[in-house]
Amino acid sequence: MWGVLAALMRFVPFIGPYIAAVFPVLLAAVVDPGWSTVLLTAALFLVTELTMGQVVEPLMFGRYGYDYITRGGGWYGRGRWY
Repeated sequence: MWGVLAALMRFVPFIGPYIAAVFPVLLAAVVDPGWSTVLLTAALFLVTELTMGQVVEPLMFGRYGYDYITRGGGWYGRGRWY
């Protein structure tokens, strides 16, 4: 559930990932009495967001191009679409 929310919120510029991280961090604060789960949850969102935004997406868009990725990896209709 939280992964789907995080994926959808990535389409909201600038504040989307932060909004997506608020709810799991609040849930971690409610479930665990200590700070370890809250900090680990926040760190997980921070590390994955930075990795996706600064490493994975530039590599994918640089190699394949924006249109190739947004149109389903190049498969369009019955034949291969370049």
